[in-house]
Order: sequence, then structure tokens, then C-alpha cells
Amino acid sequence: MPLVASERKPIGALAKVASLPFLAAFALASFRIGAWTMFRNGPGLADGAIPFTAYVVQALVMAAIIAADRKIDYSEHAFVRLIGVAAAGGTVATALIISSLPPLVFIGSVIHGAASGFCVVALGVHFCSIDPVRSCFGLSLAFALYGIATWMFSFMPAQAIAVASLLSYPLTYACYLMAMETDREGSPRKPASKPGAGVRQRIPWSMIFLLGLCTLASFITQVLVPTTERLLSSSYKLYWPVLLIVVFAFCCLWIFALRRSVRDLWPFFMLVIFSGLLCFIAFRHDDPVFAASFLRATRECFMLFCWIVIAESAYDEGIPALPYFAGCTLGLLSVPVAITAGVGLLLPRDPTLQPSSLAVFAVTAVTFTLVIAAIAVALRQSRRSGASGEQDAPRPPDAPRAEPASIEATLCVLATRFHLTQREEEVAALMAKGYTLPHIAETLCISLDTVRSHSKSIYRKLGVHKKRELIDLLESRSTENRKAGRSAKD
Repeated sequence: MPLVASERKPIGALAKVASLPFLAAFALASFRIGAWTMFRNGPGLADGAIPFTAYVVQALVMAAIIAADRKIDYSEHAFVRLIGVAAAGGTVATALIISSLPPLVFIGSVIHGAASGFCVVALGVHFCSIDPVRSCFGLSLAFALYGIATWMFSFMPAQAIAVASLLSYPLTYACYLMAMETDREGSPRKPASKPGAGVRQRIPWSMIFLLGLCTLASFITQVLVPTTERLLSSSYKLYWPVLLIVVFAFCCLWIFALRRSVRDLWPFFMLVIFSGLLCFIAFRHDDPVFAASFLRATRECFMLFCWIVIAESAYDEGIPALPYFAGCTLGLLSVPVAITAGVGLLLPRDPTLQPSSLAVFAVTAVTFTLVIAAIAVALRQSRRSGASGEQDAPRPPDAPRAEPASIEATLCVLATRFHLTQREEEVAALMAKGYTLPHIAETLCISLDTVRSHSKSIYRKLGVHKKRELIDLLESRSTENRKAGRSAKD
């Protein structure tokens, strides 16, 4: 196909800002605020059986959703209607819990857990279906809004908190509906169940392993340093929203100003988690409330870390969004939280927040384990980068006979060496064949703005500035490899 120059219309700053997933962020923040008012600042704080019941039901519902997704074919419209029913049920459940009547509270906690399971999966699938830059922005904004709102609600009377709880699910569903329509224009909507044929799926097992260790650390700290009324009413409660705002600001700086990959954000989150664990160890005796407050703030950052990693990997690697997100969330967040709530029912709460020797030893051990694991992951990534660089080097004269390298094979080597995502590799391959950007968008069933975003990322990673330079780079590398192959054959 002949090379045809593509026309690119400039996108203004206001248009770029408007394309960001603000509505999805508001939906997630509203949903989490409703759960906080029930379980962290309401009846659930006084009676641990209420959140425990809801968490267990939520985990069971998410497991049922994963099983049903494998066997039932459904449309997006039916899925959205089901989320609407869940949101209505969540509102009823909130009213039952607020009533404070023991039988109704128990029924409300069961319904609340079921409704939250559907809403969590729906919001997660949505963030997995938009490109990583926008999903990272939306997720970090949602957690920052959640931190600010919960800090403000801690100063409000119980009546205002009850009203916010009742409005949580309707607002979540309304924002979710509008986000689906708005974000569809700026990013592709990937399937919620079955992947397309021929899609390579590379699950980031090293990141999943690291998240699993963070889950263990969060579980240990939540059991040994549970949330109490003194912790929620302390002057250090501002640390929680402040840290989430700082994380949001850093994510924006990283992806918009520095134009770095979302995949490379994990060392920053690991640093935040390390800081919380080390702060707890250092200040456990001098100021236990401060140590526990900062530790609780880092646990929120870990949850954000999980969502960002899952959404980014599901989008870039073409992994089915619903089972992947629901499965990872179930194993990394929902089940550990349910177990933690169950353990909290059995263990007495320490209102002084004075840590025991066992707590200090356990947190110290898990901190060293996380450090070692993070170093191992970094070394593994560095080793893989080095190996890909060696594969890209010309073969020596005494090397085995090699077949002539095609442009596709050259692109595959460069994609590994320069960390192109699966979607970026697909876009670059079509660009090398002379496809225009609109034609690429039509071929891959994605939006034109998404293709432009991928092309900019490809240019930045490969050090080129336009399509002609990309094609020249691939052709020159392919020619060099063919010459090296002929030399080895001679």
C-alpha cells in the first residue's frame, strides 16, 4: 500500500482536558465515599459484624460474576442495566443500615455487599477499557477526591453523612452512565469478556507477585493496627487526603509533563509504601497515632497502585477486562479485606494504638521482604532489557546461519528493547505498511485520538519525530540484519 500522508488536526488544551475521565473519577469517588460513611464513620465502625458481612458477600458476588462471565453471553446494554439494579439495591441497603434496627441492618449489609460487588466490577472494567494515561489520571483523581471528601465529612454532623450515604449509589450510577458515553469518544471500548482472536496476552506476573506481597503487608498492618475512633478523630487524619493529593499531583507530572509510561510508575508507589512501613517502625513508641495514621494513608496508596496496574496491563496486553480485573481485585483486595474484618471481630481493639512487639516484628519482616522483592523485580526488568539489546545486535561472522529479517521481525525486536506496548507495536506495524492514522483507527477498531496518542508514544520511545523517520528506521535496521544474515551465511 502506498504511503499516504495523514492529516493531523491540532488538539487544543481545553479539548485535551475535556477528554480526561473526570466523570469516571467522580463515579469511583462517590462509590467509595458511600462505603466509607457506612463502615468507617457510621454503624460499621461501632459494630464490626456489619462491614464483615458486606465484605464477605462482596467477595462471593465477585466470584460469581467471574464464573458467570465464562458461561453467559451478554450485551453491554444488559450489563449496564444490571449495574442500575445494583445501584438501586445499594441505596435501599444504605437506608436499612442507617435505620440501626438489628435485623434490618444485617439485611442491609448483605444487600450492600452484593451491590458493591457489581459496582466495583463495572467501574474496574470501565477503567480497564480506556488507555492507561487517562485511566491513571482518573484513578488517582478519584482517590484524591475520596480523601478530601472523607476528611470534610469527618467534621460534619451525622445527618449530613447519612444524606451523603443515600446519594452515593445514585450519583455513582449517573456518573458511570455519562462516563461510558463520554469516554467512548476518546478511547476504545474493549470487550468485557472474551478477547479477540490472535491477541497476545502477557499477564505481568512480576507485578502481580509484588502486589501480592503488598497485600500481605496491608493485611498484617490492618490486623495489628486497626482503624479506631481515636485514629479517625486525631489531628493526623489530614495526612490521608494530603498524601493522596500528592500522589495525584505526581501521577499528573509523570504522565503529562515528563511523558513517561504508566508502567514505570511502580517504583514511586513502592517508595510510598516503604515510607509508611518504615514510619510505623520509627515512630511506633514516640507517636503511635502519627505512625498509625501515616500507615493507614499508605494502605490507600496501595489500593490505588493495584487499580492502576490492573487497568494498565488489561488495556495494553489485550487481557479480557472483566475476569482479569475481578479476579485480581478479588485475590488482592476483597478477600484480604474480608479476612481482616473477620480477624478484627475476634481480636480486641487497642484504643491507645500502642503497637506490640509482635506488630513491630511483623511489619519489619514484611518491609525487608518487600525491599528484596522490589530489587528482584527491578533486576529482572533490567536483565530482560539487556537481553533484548543483545538480540538486536548484529550476529558475529561465526554465528549460526540466520534467515533474512523482515520489517515485522525488526519491529518485534525494537518493541521488546524499547518497551513498546502490544497496542503500540500493532500501530507501528500498520504505520510501517503506509496506513494513515484514520485507516489504523478503523483497522484496530479504536478512536483516532487513541491512535494519535499511541503514535506520539512510539515516536518518543524510538527517538523519531514523524512516520517517515519511523519507516526509515525500520528499513535500515531490517537491511542491517539482512546483511548480517548474509555475512553469517557466507
